[in-house]
Amino acid sequence: MRRDHKGNPNKSADHVRLYGFMLQSDAWKDLSTEGRSLYVLLKSLYKGSNNGHLVLSVRQAAEALHISKTTASKAFEELLRHGFIEVSIRGSFEARSHADSRRCAYTQ
Repeated sequence: MRRDHKGNPNKSADHVRLYGFMLQSDAWKDLSTEGRSLYVLLKSLYKGSNNGHLVLSVRQAAEALHISKTTASKAFEELLRHGFIEVSIRGSFEARSHADSRRCAYTQ
């Protein structure tokens, strides 16, 4: 039996929840296909208690979405500009992770 991060049995399969109010917003409608895909990818990293610690580099996003690094970078900027994600910790070469740590704005 599969267990969650707290050791409790999983009652449902992993899923990504997209709320109607968000999908009907002007900001969502203004996103590119890559921006929407990246948002779903970031939401899939959210496990209930790790918001603010969603680490995904531009390179990882590009590989996962089968797009160029330039396009992935533009998608991250688009999500930031529209308020769907926020950078919680800036990545650096001195830090443990080179990628920025992000949080999703809608995690209900």
